[in-house]
Amino acid sequence: MERKDLKLWARKEANNHRWQIWKCLLIILLVTLGLIVSLILIFNWLLSLKTTSIIGVLDFVIVLAILLAYLFSAGFSTQFYCYIKEIINNGNSDLNLLKTSFITYIRNGFICWLIFFIDLLGMFLFILPGIFLLIKFLPVPYLLANHQEMNVIDILKTSWQMMSLNKMKDLLLLILSFAGWFILGIFTFLIGFIWALPYFLLALSRFFIILENEYFGLEEIQNEDNSKEIQEFALLNNLDVMGNNIYGLFNDFPVVIKVLPENTIIKISIAGNKRSRIDNYFAKLERLGFLKTINYSNDIITISIISQNLNNVYETLKNITMIIRKIGYQPACCHCHCNKPVSFCLYHGEIVYVCKDCFNELKNKQSVPKEKYSIGFLGAVLGALFGGLIWILIYQFTAFGRITGYIIALLAILGYQKFAGRLSLSGLIISGLCSVVSLLVAEFFGLSLQIFLATRIDSLIQSIILTPNFIMHSDIIYLVVKDILFGLCFMAIAFIQYSYSLMHTEKKPNIVKLDKTA
Repeated sequence: MERKDLKLWARKEANNHRWQIWKCLLIILLVTLGLIVSLILIFNWLLSLKTTSIIGVLDFVIVLAILLAYLFSAGFSTQFYCYIKEIINNGNSDLNLLKTSFITYIRNGFICWLIFFIDLLGMFLFILPGIFLLIKFLPVPYLLANHQEMNVIDILKTSWQMMSLNKMKDLLLLILSFAGWFILGIFTFLIGFIWALPYFLLALSRFFIILENEYFGLEEIQNEDNSKEIQEFALLNNLDVMGNNIYGLFNDFPVVIKVLPENTIIKISIAGNKRSRIDNYFAKLERLGFLKTINYSNDIITISIISQNLNNVYETLKNITMIIRKIGYQPACCHCHCNKPVSFCLYHGEIVYVCKDCFNELKNKQSVPKEKYSIGFLGAVLGALFGGLIWILIYQFTAFGRITGYIIALLAILGYQKFAGRLSLSGLIISGLCSVVSLLVAEFFGLSLQIFLATRIDSLIQSIILTPNFIMHSDIIYLVVKDILFGLCFMAIAFIQYSYSLMHTEKKPNIVKLDKTA
């Protein structure tokens, strides 16, 4: 969809759904502010007590609670994209779409903050890398809300692949085209945002939906007239619609029609052996002006028709199905090419029509790679060591450095998964043991490095030798235990997240049945 058409559509829809969108935004704002402000007030109240014993016991708990509140709020905010997608698709939405599991909120919030810090790092290095990373990962909150079955790596990888250079340019131009609205909103003391914000969010969300459909092979129809025409065509011919695909039985032949901006592609699977007669018939069809190409191979007829004129599609389908029946061809499964009753299925993003035997064969084809425990252990060790190195490097920034506990666990898990080929509960336990050992070793060497930098000890090796003596001091051991407890808390978040994912993520079959069955 062109930027001009997208903005015209968004302006029209914003007028119809402005208050519905603002209702959701206000709920997100109230929940976020209420949660974070209340926790900060509790923390300040504890500080005002000036009781060292109480603060010493509860400070890390309160700080952890505030951090979780920030993560929860960011994760809760991403659900807005699920809410607004329902408005775009169905013209209405339900606030219950904001609800999901607590672990999902924390996971989504962590990813959003991670992306924020990556963008911030890019900005510090140079402005352009920061802008590049910001645009590349802008679809991440949308994907988090609408694809909760995907893990962290898949989300980031999908966002990166979706945002090609052309799409990045289109998205940047779309955002910049709202600059005037944002300036107007500021100069009207934010009153202008009552109109501008729903308008902008609808345009941005519709852009992400189009991007998502293109990426998963279900391109969105380019305008509402075409969409209505496709719906009417499917209804009149007792066919079904999925995205830009029309599928079903036409004169008892299974057909799939994909409507694209520049042409329309028809696929029909047939069984027969009179090749010369069908080739002669296709040679005549090629003279028609609206036919771009026609091909018959592997018992599948593939026809490309110029433009989206569905009248030409109907006439072509009617003539072809009548003639091939007269010649002696019969409907067939597109996989085994036998004349059997077929079901319409979604197979790796494409609509196909297969018989019962082929469906079971394709369904059972999904193989789970064998988990290589020994190599996975090596990957977990390497990942945990790399995370431990990060802990050591930022050890002097204790308040921020403790968050590295999550990074140690995450790198250990990802290292195991990469080397072992898959991740199981056993893999999580192995990664957990490696993470804990790495944390303890990193805390020791981090303290050694800090001692070396803060004292007049001649060498780092000598400071490592003297570190156990320093640890035995009561003040030092208190700080060490505190660091380790914080690190273990952040590690626990990573392992709870992946444990939940393993327990609740269902294995998606290669092939899924749709409604239409022959």
